[in-house]
Amino acid sequence: MRFGKNVLPQIIIGLVITQLLTVETLSVAAVTVQPGSGPDPGGWQFVGPSSIRDCPLPGGITVCSGRVTAIAVDPGQPSRIYVGGALGGVWKSTDRGLDWTSLTDDQPSLAVGSIAIDPSGSLYVGTGEGNRGCTAYYGAGLLKSMDGGNSWVQLGASTFGRSSLNKIVVSPDSPNIVMASTSQGFSNSPTFSCGLVDPLVPFGLYVSLDAGNSWRLAMPSSRGTAGDIAVDPFNTSQVYAAVDGTVYLSRDEGVSWEALSTGLPPPNSVGRVALSVSASSSGTLYAALQDLSLPFPGQGRLFRTSDSGSTWMEVPTPAPTNFCGAFNGCAYNLVLAVDPTDAETVYLGGNDLFLTTDGGNNWVDLGGYGNLVLHPDQHALAFSPEDQTRVYVGNDGGMYYSAEANTCLPASCWTDLNSGLGITQFYSVAAHPTDPNLFFGGTQDNGITLRLGNSLEWRQALGGDAGFTGFDPVEPSTMYAAFTIPLRSDDGGLSWTTKTNGLCVAPCNALDSSQPFVPMAIDHASPGTLYLGTYRLWKTTDRGDNWFLPSPGLSLPGANCAPASSDCISTIAVAPSGGRVVYVGTKLGKLFVSTDGGSNFSERDTLLPGHFLTKIAINPQDPQKAFATFSGFGGGHIFATSNAGISWADISAGLPDFPANAVAVGSRGTVYVGTDQGVFVQQKRSGGMGLVNAIGQARRVSWSILGRGLPKTAVYDLTLAADGALLAATFGRGIWRINLPRIDVGTGSAASTPPIIHSVSFQFSLRDKFASVSPFSLGTIWPCNRRPIP
Repeated sequence: MRFGKNVLPQIIIGLVITQLLTVETLSVAAVTVQPGSGPDPGGWQFVGPSSIRDCPLPGGITVCSGRVTAIAVDPGQPSRIYVGGALGGVWKSTDRGLDWTSLTDDQPSLAVGSIAIDPSGSLYVGTGEGNRGCTAYYGAGLLKSMDGGNSWVQLGASTFGRSSLNKIVVSPDSPNIVMASTSQGFSNSPTFSCGLVDPLVPFGLYVSLDAGNSWRLAMPSSRGTAGDIAVDPFNTSQVYAAVDGTVYLSRDEGVSWEALSTGLPPPNSVGRVALSVSASSSGTLYAALQDLSLPFPGQGRLFRTSDSGSTWMEVPTPAPTNFCGAFNGCAYNLVLAVDPTDAETVYLGGNDLFLTTDGGNNWVDLGGYGNLVLHPDQHALAFSPEDQTRVYVGNDGGMYYSAEANTCLPASCWTDLNSGLGITQFYSVAAHPTDPNLFFGGTQDNGITLRLGNSLEWRQALGGDAGFTGFDPVEPSTMYAAFTIPLRSDDGGLSWTTKTNGLCVAPCNALDSSQPFVPMAIDHASPGTLYLGTYRLWKTTDRGDNWFLPSPGLSLPGANCAPASSDCISTIAVAPSGGRVVYVGTKLGKLFVSTDGGSNFSERDTLLPGHFLTKIAINPQDPQKAFATFSGFGGGHIFATSNAGISWADISAGLPDFPANAVAVGSRGTVYVGTDQGVFVQQKRSGGMGLVNAIGQARRVSWSILGRGLPKTAVYDLTLAADGALLAATFGRGIWRINLPRIDVGTGSAASTPPIIHSVSFQFSLRDKFASVSPFSLGTIWPCNRRPIP
């Protein structure tokens, strides 16, 4: 490093003085850099998947995308369809679903619970997913567009807080009257932190009389489960709503409400409720509900009234398999729709989608787990205004339609509409060690997906759910993945086998008690060595063929991760510079460090916040330096250590108060954080000077949004590709990449032009032994020939 005249003596003087004086404050003057090379090195590029092929549905459907939670067909233009992704925002098609355009990537929330269209064509979008489950994200109020989604305004932000808006309805005859129901949303993480989010406002059913500009709480919800709303098409002043397990009727457009309970289960035994009013038979209404008093898998029940809710009769549900399925199915997937022209034709969805044309006496399974001609887990259904036999369905696999849903044979009923619908939810992404275009990831209910070449369409390598993914650093045709158990492929992802020897006794369907998505880590310095976390830490040195517990190792008390008060391993990191150093984080925010390959651990979490510890990243050159991110709201979200966890500094200042889910460290030490609102980059005010490095990190770090164009959705994983580009795995908008400045990724990468630093000025306040404070100017550093400082 060379400096201009008189600069080096000033630095030497400054170093001597700092041995006698204490640094009190630091300020750094503006650094002039070449345009485009600062904290925003350019734009993010979507690399897919725009859709996923080879989804294992034998009914001829081979393309899927991600979870669709809401569908609205424009009654004035039936070829115009709007869909909402779980955390993928609103999408629009003008050709009945053949092509799609994303509309809300820059909005405050991409979690969609409901979409409504008023008679003039204005769009209302309730943010926050209403499905009950850990992956159903909290919201940020109501979005409204009066120009088909080209522009948006946010409404009700202070009214709804972080609630999930389950349902939005607009009065057909009085479009200024809008109703919204709210419930409690979740936040999550790559290994399932599953945190309920405090909305900071009351739950319940809200009514607006001025098209969403102001709101009144019409009916509070003590349980946070205000659900479905339905307007009577024969009398639009009559509105039905489900709140806290009770079905209510308003006869005056939401001013007053009466309970409709005769013939229904008691409210304290009822969970989620779906409603559908017949448009062909006055007074006919169906209610599908989750009966909490019944054991799994029979919790789903269906009721019908023919007198506007005065009395109810139970309707037989599909047998022998209950439509809800196991694992609290009706809380997560429940959809109900009555054919607009026939009150006896009803579609009922849970795990599968069922159809009856005789009022429930007989049912046909139209697809799901039962016959796999339709992706499982149904969330939304809409009829075409042109033809009630044309039905659109949204589920965990994406968007599908049938031209003759009420008469078709299940095996030939459905066509996918997933091409171009980039809403896949990723838990992880793994980059090939030498091929910058090859990577794969684990997804929510769409399996292990693999990118080949430059195509936006990816291939599903294995179905189901998948969390951790990784390439062997030396033999990349060997690939690893995990959900509840570890998997390995030795042929580039074509086939997969479970690797559980030593973890449990065959047949092995589950390990120790663990997080729903079991954390794993690869030792890149010692290929074949991996770690896996349950309530204790496991290790393999032969690529997963045999697992063992290091001695004495790490074992958390309780041996049961399920209770909220019990701890469990949530993340693992192995030092890239040498596998002897291993960091382990837990769901209760504890952190442990081993310096001997996992045999012995020291707890090192002093001053850490105690929230769910989502990820740990270790400096590539120095295993003493590491960063830990935390979920939740309030308190710190990222902490740094320079002594292997003996002490930690909160470096969250400048980050928004949202959960931090991922962290990565570049080869030059730059830190990147993935949050619920995108990716942020660390800005070191020092410019990398050694003198400033002696000052605590919390005093010299700030944050800014990295790049342009990344949707405002949760980022669950960050990793560097073979060419130095940063990959971001989003939980709702697929995988994105951005080229980083070469000053971070090092020479030889295909990164952007390195920044040229013109000048840096430093100003210190120093405290002497007499406790007086005076400013001291180190001066201005001028790099020789104005070249980048290495």
